[in-house]
Amino acid sequence: MARHAVWAAANRDLVNANSRAWNAKNKDKKTAISSAYRAREKDNINARRKAVRKYTPELERLKAAKRRTQKRAGGGKLSKNILSILVEAQQGLCACCRTPLNGIFHLDHKTPLSRGGANSDDNVQLLLPGCNLRKYTLTQEEFETKIKNIAQAKKV
Repeated sequence: MARHAVWAAANRDLVNANSRAWNAKNKDKKTAISSAYRAREKDNINARRKAVRKYTPELERLKAAKRRTQKRAGGGKLSKNILSILVEAQQGLCACCRTPLNGIFHLDHKTPLSRGGANSDDNVQLLLPGCNLRKYTLTQEEFETKIKNIAQAKKV
């Protein structure tokens, strides 16, 4: 390792402080450098993003859900690892029908955003696509009542 690299590794806080100071003082220059890099490396950047999307589809799902909720509800935050948390909490089963998810699921809001629900960890669950489409804009309680009523009607 070069002498400079050894010094930089040993003085990481100082290097970071100097970098932040330079970036703050040279915002326009930094923007121009970044824009030029993105224009020059557009194909490589897109290829790296495509590879990441291929190997981590759950991140893409979260990003898409975040974009949709920001448009509808003016923001909200879900944990980055919310999908892993939900899969573990639900034991890999659909929250509605208790069928194994097998990696095919929708991130559903128990109380839909369109009905004033929050985009928060405690308001989301994993449902099979069919269950989520049947639930539509019902709250979790309304949907469970609907399922019970349908089951009772079939028994009669």
